[in-house]
Amino acid sequence: MYYKNRVSLKISKEGDHLFSLVADSVYHSVNHSGTTSYYSLDGTCHQFKNDLDVDSVARMLVSKSVLSNTLIVSFKGTDKLKDVIIDMKIIHVKCPFSNEKINCGQIHEGFATAYYSIRSTLESYIRNLDQEYDLYMTGHSLGGSIALVALVDMLSREPNTFPKIRSLNVITFGQPPIGDATAAQFLKDNSNRYTYRRYQNIDGNDVDPLTIIPFSTHANDAIKLQCNRSCPITSFGLHSLDLCTASKNSEMIVDIKGTDTYSLCLMSSMKFYDYSYKSDSSCNVKNDKSHQPLIDRMKTSYQQNYSIAQPDDFVVVLENHNKVLPTTFSYNITLQQKIDPPSAPRSLYINKVEQLPHRDKINIKHYTWMVNWKAPEFTGRGSNSTTLDYYLYLSPPGENWKHFKFTEPLTSLFLNYTIKDIPNNNYTVVVIADNSLESHPSNIFYITT
Repeated sequence: MYYKNRVSLKISKEGDHLFSLVADSVYHSVNHSGTTSYYSLDGTCHQFKNDLDVDSVARMLVSKSVLSNTLIVSFKGTDKLKDVIIDMKIIHVKCPFSNEKINCGQIHEGFATAYYSIRSTLESYIRNLDQEYDLYMTGHSLGGSIALVALVDMLSREPNTFPKIRSLNVITFGQPPIGDATAAQFLKDNSNRYTYRRYQNIDGNDVDPLTIIPFSTHANDAIKLQCNRSCPITSFGLHSLDLCTASKNSEMIVDIKGTDTYSLCLMSSMKFYDYSYKSDSSCNVKNDKSHQPLIDRMKTSYQQNYSIAQPDDFVVVLENHNKVLPTTFSYNITLQQKIDPPSAPRSLYINKVEQLPHRDKINIKHYTWMVNWKAPEFTGRGSNSTTLDYYLYLSPPGENWKHFKFTEPLTSLFLNYTIKDIPNNNYTVVVIADNSLESHPSNIFYITT
């Protein structure tokens, strides 16, 4: 069921997590045609009907909002060997959408082949829309490249070719460039006709290598997503759609209230591809009868904390087995990383040495500080971590704190830093360690004039 006069819903950058979820859903082995999906956006639950799920050379999922003018088309990225072959088929061919009026350069043959496998189906669907929609095309890896090729196709048409499309939007994750500099320039020249956001995973100076193809050019700058924890060992691991993995010391907090019959399932993301809901059984995973639910068909309120034993991505499913009456239960399931704060840095000590007068600061004495402290006895860092951040805070009486940040290897037991050009004054000085949670401050060190 769809509603006429749907509300307008323009999704900004802050809502792009919705597209990462949709881009991930096309990796599931189940066909989504005729199903319903629910996504949270700005604290509101949005219902989408999955109208079309086509799996050819490329896979395409078309999801239409029930209450808003939002249409999402998601393309599947690299998953099986055939996708890797398409990714690596980087032979440039003439852009098939070029004509006497436009030149969209050259694009990769593999991406064009994948897009053309579903092009006519997508075009037919769009031409038969019931009203105007904001079109969002998304995908991860190859899927993102297909989405961008689709955008080039639509930009190459006459302006009124698709009258039911009110706006064009592309949001991609880990997307390789689709073609040469001319293709990128074509997109730039038409940038007033669409919105395009491209996300790229990084780990320090390392970037996802599959977002870079020789002799190819991106049409915009990436929005970089820094991997802050559970980072992969090699840069190729940065190509994952979701780097947010739970460590073995994570904790899941479950709070369920009500009298409906329900089950709670915890499974790896790979097993979730083969999961299907069944009202008469719990946590049904195809070809895996050994999978056991955390809660099996319970009818009473329940509170429990679970330690997560698996370090990989996982999915939590709460099943309601109530078949007749409206639902009578509510739930809150949260995941928290059990990170302990570091202990306090120790033995803070400062020597100061008067500097030679500045020509423009002759009447003000300045000092160089030699700051020393010992590393905390407990850092709270996991086995994958190699560094620890320190913040040195100093403040003259009655003034705001000024801070300096230092990053040191975990192996450093004694820390020494030189800070220059400190005006002569009385100061209170402390140092803390930070592993995403601040430690207690070190001993307080006072400097007097």
